[in-house]
Amino acid sequence: MNTHSHLFKVIAQLLIGVMCGQPLLSLAADLRVDLNAGGYTQITQAGNGVPIVNIATPKGNGLSHNKFADYNVDKQGLILNNSTDKFTHTELGGIIVGNSQLHGQSARLILNEVTGGRASQLKGYTEVAGKQAHVVIANPHGITCDGCGFINTPHATLTTGKPIIEQDQLKRYDVNGGQVEITGAGLNASNISQFDLITRSAKINAELHANQLNIITGRNSVNAQTLAATAKENSQTDKPSLAIDSSALGGMYAGAIRLVGTEAGVGVKLAGDMAASAGDIQIDTTGKLTLAHLSAKQQINASAQGVELTKQVYAGDKVKFNADTLTNKSNLLAANGIDLIVNEIDNQGLIEAGLGEDNTLNGTADIRIKSTELKNTGSVIASRHIQIDSKRKLSNTAGSLVADGGLTVTTNQLDNQQGLITAVGTVDVSAQQINNRNQGEISSQVQLTVSADTLDNRDSGRVLSNAALNLNVQQINNTDGVVDTQGNLNIAAQSIDNSSGHIVGDGGVRIISDRLDNQAGGLILSHGTLEATVKTLTNQQGALVADAGVHLKGQALNNAAGRINSQNSVQLDYTELNNTQGLVVAGNDLTIGAQIVENAQGELSAGQTLALDTQLLKQKKGQILSAGKMRLSAQILDNTGQGLISAGTDLTIEADQLDNQEQGTVMSDGVLSIQARQLNNNGKGLLASKELLQVQTDRLDQHSQGELISGKAIQLNLSGGDLNNSQGGLIYAPQLQLQRVALLNNSQGGEISTVENLDLNAAQLNNSGGLINSGKTLQVRVEGIINNTVQGLLSAGQDLQISALSLDNSQKGILIANGDLSLLANQQVNNSQNGTILANGKLQLSSADLKNTHSGL
Repeated sequence: MNTHSHLFKVIAQLLIGVMCGQPLLSLAADLRVDLNAGGYTQITQAGNGVPIVNIATPKGNGLSHNKFADYNVDKQGLILNNSTDKFTHTELGGIIVGNSQLHGQSARLILNEVTGGRASQLKGYTEVAGKQAHVVIANPHGITCDGCGFINTPHATLTTGKPIIEQDQLKRYDVNGGQVEITGAGLNASNISQFDLITRSAKINAELHANQLNIITGRNSVNAQTLAATAKENSQTDKPSLAIDSSALGGMYAGAIRLVGTEAGVGVKLAGDMAASAGDIQIDTTGKLTLAHLSAKQQINASAQGVELTKQVYAGDKVKFNADTLTNKSNLLAANGIDLIVNEIDNQGLIEAGLGEDNTLNGTADIRIKSTELKNTGSVIASRHIQIDSKRKLSNTAGSLVADGGLTVTTNQLDNQQGLITAVGTVDVSAQQINNRNQGEISSQVQLTVSADTLDNRDSGRVLSNAALNLNVQQINNTDGVVDTQGNLNIAAQSIDNSSGHIVGDGGVRIISDRLDNQAGGLILSHGTLEATVKTLTNQQGALVADAGVHLKGQALNNAAGRINSQNSVQLDYTELNNTQGLVVAGNDLTIGAQIVENAQGELSAGQTLALDTQLLKQKKGQILSAGKMRLSAQILDNTGQGLISAGTDLTIEADQLDNQEQGTVMSDGVLSIQARQLNNNGKGLLASKELLQVQTDRLDQHSQGELISGKAIQLNLSGGDLNNSQGGLIYAPQLQLQRVALLNNSQGGEISTVENLDLNAAQLNNSGGLINSGKTLQVRVEGIINNTVQGLLSAGQDLQISALSLDNSQKGILIANGDLSLLANQQVNNSQNGTILANGKLQLSSADLKNTHSGL
């Protein structure tokens, strides 16, 4: 290397720099010092022609205040000479002479204030020569940056505010107007720590790159240190339409971004990209905020009069919006949470928390929304919890609210038609009015609680839970809807309409209501127990089903053509029970307590015991069945018209009046015990038992083919009342006891028959055309008259013993004994007109008068 040649070049450059470094008043019209302002600012140029500003001597606090009539930077750039050395190296101008005006003290803040009347055009880089300093360019008429940037400064500020200096310190910026525009080749501040724009309005039509970016807009007094902005009184003079206007080409890229707009009603429109690669994005404006692509490594915080999202917004940490309105037409995403405090929200896109940059879910992100009205036709998704408090209305029509944790909704009016509200965790929904029609779904994989004045779940609406489900609602309309849980279901309501709907609880169902309509195919199903306290329950053509048991109580239960059944027990406690054409079936016990039971063509059935306690039971063509014991208690039990009462074992009936006429049937495979003051079994009524049949009554009417039959024995106690077994009535048992009968009418084909002994006691006996038969001894004791005329037959397989006041056996009456026959009549025995008295053994007749004329035998 030729050392002499190299040394010559260095010396030549120094000489050129020194020669060109003589003070100038201006460089054409691009850069002019304000001579009227005083000060010692000088303009020179480097050897390559780059302008150099020898800045004014700094004050004691390091402030160098320079005033310019015109301040522009062309593409070759500008050097602010802050060097205290004799020579210093610069990137723009090479080696230049140091600034002798510094007197050995570099500036910490270089303030370049424009006092002239023209805007500044910054088309190149501004370099601080020597020690780094904060650079401030202030021009109230505006600043345009087209390819501008900064070198060797930690902090740069462009402002249209007037710098306010107090005690040799820059205190604040007084902003009344002006605009800063980034256009063309944009602005590069990525090589400095902080960059500020302080102006009434800013227009970003090109890319802006920075580390810490602050844009403060509006008529403000801005603290120079903290950048805290104090808004001035609102003024319509030259009021901009937008505080910050960024076109599709105007992207902002920084480590962290803060945008502030204080002017009332003046919005911020960011149509370009905005990205904070290391920190937060903070936006505060009193007007409308329109955002396109927005992303931050950390948080995104925005406060505005209104917010509109047109493209995706993503925060690596959290998103917080505070606004009067929010319209989301795209995706609002955050990794760790989203907080929205907005009066009116219109979400047409996706709001999701918990999504990482690599599209993985973290499981710890919540979404909290506080609003007056929320309209969601899109999706709101959280990897953990969602909490929504929408004071007036939440419209989730065709929208989705989905949480992997818990979900809480509080509102006055909830419209979830065709919508989805669901969570993996607990779901709590509270509203005055809930519209969940048209396949709307509210569901939880754990516990779901719904509290409301009204719940409209019609037309395939669904309320679902995989665990407990609690409905605390005044009025529920579940017509053609579904309420289903895999756990316990608890419903408390004033009224429930489940017509054609399904209410299902796998664990158990508990209902408390004033009114429940379960008509027209409605189904209430429990795979556990079903407990309902309902004043008025209508189950016409509906079904109430429980595997582990049913217990219903209230005032009126209408089960006409309906079905109530359980594999276990069923208990009904109602003032009125209408089971017309209905079905009540218990796999185990059936217990019914009611004042009135209407079971016409209905069925009450128990797999084990059946107990019914009522004042009035009517069951024309109805059936009461039990495989085990049965006990019926009623003031009036009407089993007429082909009614059927049947027990697999013992059957006990207690009634003031038992009507079993017109082909009514009461039968038992065990003991049949009947206590009734009045027992009507006429018209082909049937009382039958395979075991003992006990009847205690004041009056038994069996005429017209009524039947009283036992496979073993009958104990019939009339308590001094009458027995009418005429016209084909039948009383039969292997063993038969008739006690305390006043008038026994067994005429016209009536039959009383037993295999064993028969002891018959009555005040009077009419057996005209009837049959009384004993397979063994027949003992007839009548206080008054025995009428055995017209082929009446008293027959004994062994002895026949008759005692009466008188006996009329005329007109082919027959007394016959296979053994002895004893007849005692205190008055007359009339055996005339083919009467027959016949014994295979001894015949003993004692009478005050015997009439045996006209072929008497």
